[in-house]
Amino acid sequence: LTLQTDVTNANGGSTFCLKNTVIACNASAPCCSMNLNKIEIFMNNNCWGAVSNLTVNGSPLPTSYSQYTWNGQTYDTFKATKLNIQQSNAQGLLICITLSPICPTLVDFCYGAGTGPGGHGCEYAMFSSDQTCCPTTETTSFVLPDSVPQPPLVPAAPLESFSVTGVGSKKRFGFR
Repeated sequence: LTLQTDVTNANGGSTFCLKNTVIACNASAPCCSMNLNKIEIFMNNNCWGAVSNLTVNGSPLPTSYSQYTWNGQTYDTFKATKLNIQQSNAQGLLICITLSPICPTLVDFCYGAGTGPGGHGCEYAMFSSDQTCCPTTETTSFVLPDSVPQPPLVPAAPLESFSVTGVGSKKRFGFR
């Protein structure tokens, strides 16, 4: 996923869009032919409810949050679920997330993110529908490509309710 747009909204939040790139892989690798059913972004613990809108290729989707504990540490994630996108349709997929003023920027929202030394992009995991593949990686940076024009400011959608689901193990997601 590569950052394509990051726009500050009139309400003090922002909307950012991530573009998916499908890369060639060894056909015998376990996750090479996986579909994309879910994306989880690791977020700061104080950002529950910060996502006011989620779209995939312009279509709105419901959002949810989860909390995981590993080695006594609690981690929170934002989830885009039930995507059911086949690899043949995943190239160029555009995922746009609108953040409210609770956590208005990617640096505020993403766990461990930062623009300075030691900071990194958003860490996320991608899941197949059979839950056997879940590659974990991070966006490379918060710097936009020069060739991408920025859209004008748009009003943010009203904050909708979100669901809270079970407690699991961070280890399952292949964290570093």
